Amino acid sequence: MTAQPQVYVIQGQTERDWSDCQAALERVPARMTTLGVVSTEDEVIAKARDADGLVIAFAPITRAVMSALEGLKVVARTGVGYDVIDVPAATDLGVVVVNIPDIWIREVANHALALLLAWNRKIVTLDRQVHAGVWAGSVPGDRTGALHGETVGIVGLGNIGSAFARRVCRSIVHRSAVPPLRVVTNTSCLPSGEKAA
Repeated sequence: MTAQPQVYVIQGQTERDWSDCQAALERVPARMTTLGVVSTEDEVIAKARDADGLVIAFAPITRAVMSALEGLKVVARTGVGYDVIDVPAATDLGVVVVNIPDIWIREVANHALALLLAWNRKIVTLDRQVHAGVWAGSVPGDRTGALHGETVGIVGLGNIGSAFARRVCRSIVHRSAVPPLRVVTNTSCLPSGEKAA
């Protein structure tokens, strides 16, 4: 009987719960060991010498690392890019490299919408005033308020820009009985049949 594959999860900048990774590996089945932050090639080699697979965030996976980890078959990057992995070396050595290209789309689009609303409602300025003991009774600046009738320009309609446009349209435009917010983009990003404004 062959031994179970060994997968090392190398933590990123903060610790997190990797039970979802463990659950996914149970189908293989594979043993999973979680390591703390590892920031040098030598540390990766020393701590994961018997790795069949690595799940990484920022650990450097260079030619030297992959050559030293002789049983390494796959490196999974828990993010969009794979700049910490020497992909040409992985190709040469027969190591499969995977990433998660859509991992932050929703979160970044949600955050962009939150920032738009915070800017429009002057949340940061008002928060600072209240914490300073100032309650002016009016909104700072010459203008704030409804987004209805305003124009939101979105430069770049990749995954995040498109997700942001859909959020703006669905949360502001379609629930409005007053003149809608106008979304200006360089191409249509909404599902067929929907209109931005």
